[in-house]
Amino acid sequence: MNAVPPRGLGMAKAVRQIKPRDAFSLGQATLWPFINCDFAQRCFSIGAFWTFSHANATINGMRFQATMAAIALLGSPVAGHTQDAGATFEITASYRTTHESEESSGSSGGKNVYLEEILAVRADGVEKRYSLPTRPDRQTDNLANWQFPVRVLEKADGTRQILNREDMETRRDAWLNAAEISKDACGAWYFTWNAFQVECDPDSILLAIDGITIQPMELHDGAMFAYPGAQTPAVMRQTASDEDGKHYQIAMLVDPDTVRKSSAESDMVVGQIMKNPISFEEAYAKHQAVDIAGTITVLLDAKPDGRVWRRTVTTNLTLIGPDGETERQTSTQITTRLPHQSVITFD
Repeated sequence: MNAVPPRGLGMAKAVRQIKPRDAFSLGQATLWPFINCDFAQRCFSIGAFWTFSHANATINGMRFQATMAAIALLGSPVAGHTQDAGATFEITASYRTTHESEESSGSSGGKNVYLEEILAVRADGVEKRYSLPTRPDRQTDNLANWQFPVRVLEKADGTRQILNREDMETRRDAWLNAAEISKDACGAWYFTWNAFQVECDPDSILLAIDGITIQPMELHDGAMFAYPGAQTPAVMRQTASDEDGKHYQIAMLVDPDTVRKSSAESDMVVGQIMKNPISFEEAYAKHQAVDIAGTITVLLDAKPDGRVWRRTVTTNLTLIGPDGETERQTSTQITTRLPHQSVITFD
């Protein structure tokens, strides 16, 4: 691709950035929260995790432990409780990742906040608006966060349709112009002090919304629950019931091949940045020698009316390389959805 690398504002504002200085040096793979970052480095987690492959690439003197391929969380249609037009919810998504190997250990974490407004309950679904809390001290965020606000129609089958696409495209074009980014650069990966992808597709925000949607289609003991990155769906079990509501747990096994594919896609991104392209087949073959095992545990806390207000996802991975080196990784993601308060505190 002959796209011109972004300059000035573009270097800082291009979304879907990956910060190597915060990545873990794990050798074969690393868990990473799937995050998009803006000019001010307020990253919004979309409820997934990245795997970082062992690229062994040095860019500008910095060891770069690759990027790419989120095991994306599928969104679920809201079920089991009433949605009232005019209600506003504050969604907080936080994450913490840790790793330990024979040679190193480390951790990382963060928190991001969104607003969800229920605009109308229609015959064909629920109309909602998602936005980011405004910060008077960061006016430059507006251009970088061109995807927000977004209005969507959430249909009964769980699919979503963007209702203000033209507005989003106008904001995107204004951002590209201000950042001096050519549309030819859309989708390309670059590296400056971090690695980032220039995101120009309005539909990319739907994945973000999927990741912060925590209400499953079915919420009861014995329901089948599917989660991306797991080998198979698992049975939901009610673990407790009290005055605050009901609590559920789902335990699943990680699909090793999903992790390998993610690592291979990471290598492809590194190849693009280094101008040394590699095919998916070549990259995938490198990771077949890694033995991968792990678990995904999902906890759901619901109000008495059936509305899930908190989801906790813990992923544990053990990776054994061809040389016998063992690495253990843990990622915990907590997403809450509560009635909006007038004041939001930023960390």
